[in-house]
Amino acid sequence: MTLLSTLLVCGLSACTTVATTYYAPRCFTELVTASGLKADTAHAALPVEGTAGAWVAYGNQEGGKLDIANGRARAINGIGETCERWQEEAKKKAEKKPWWRRVFG
Repeated sequence: MTLLSTLLVCGLSACTTVATTYYAPRCFTELVTASGLKADTAHAALPVEGTAGAWVAYGNQEGGKLDIANGRARAINGIGETCERWQEEAKKKAEKKPWWRRVFG
């Protein structure tokens, strides 16, 4: 009898997990990979000339590259927040259904 009840509980918990997984996409890794945000931001090329103007131009270019990298970090954070929101919405949808609807579809 204990074995039967254990199997029933495990089966029901597995169905609930499947329902939550079904509604919540595995989005973070997929969206970050698809967006190309995993690529490194290349540094600006070092100046060939030793003049002050060349080094100022290098500093400006490097600052622009930093802006690009910071933009990617903000985008990745936005994707993470979106995925968390989708997962919470999926959990709420799954919890609103009666247990027999989650189990039997």
